[in-house]
Amino acid sequence: APSSTSPKSNVVPISLATEHTGTPIAVGAGAQDIAIAPGGKTAWVTCLTANMLYRIDLATRRAGAPIRVPGGPFALAVVDEVES
Repeated sequence: APSSTSPKSNVVPISLATEHTGTPIAVGAGAQDIAIAPGGKTAWVTCLTANMLYRIDLATRRAGAPIRVPGGPFALAVVDEVES
């Protein structure tokens, strides 16, 4: 969920057990899509305005170094296995 204090520049974790929000996680401008990787340990966030893709470690709640996506990442899908 985007934060009301800095819209579309961070991701706010939400506890499903308590329905409370956590500390915002800073990402690039234009955060719009989130996908949780199989296993539930990693989230991927697209940031269209910043032309970046961010990996968030869900255990530490920290974003890794952004991956530049020329033209902007419009959507994403995460799979646990790629067929060859």
